[in-house]
Amino acid sequence: MNTVGFKIATMIRISSPAELAVLTMNGSPHCVQLHFAVEQAVQQTGSELKPRHFVVEKDEMREVTRETVWLARHLRDVDMLLESSKKTSMSHSGKAQKT
Repeated sequence: MNTVGFKIATMIRISSPAELAVLTMNGSPHCVQLHFAVEQAVQQTGSELKPRHFVVEKDEMREVTRETVWLARHLRDVDMLLESSKKTSMSHSGKAQKT
């Protein structure tokens, strides 16, 4: 994957593309790395490019935000978000909140 990330950064630096889109299978541990590599390449090159990210599952394509890609890369933040979501859903359901 390091080689792919390096090549993406090189393409961005040399050709200054107007657009870039990534389409992968949803849920694949290998495919999600491509989304991470594109965002890393944009950051490292200082490009103002705003890549678009898409995933496919069960014949349905869905665009995901750059923020979603960022979040998927930061497991601590995912865990905190899930914990917060559980507390919120428990408080709305009338059950005792988890502390």
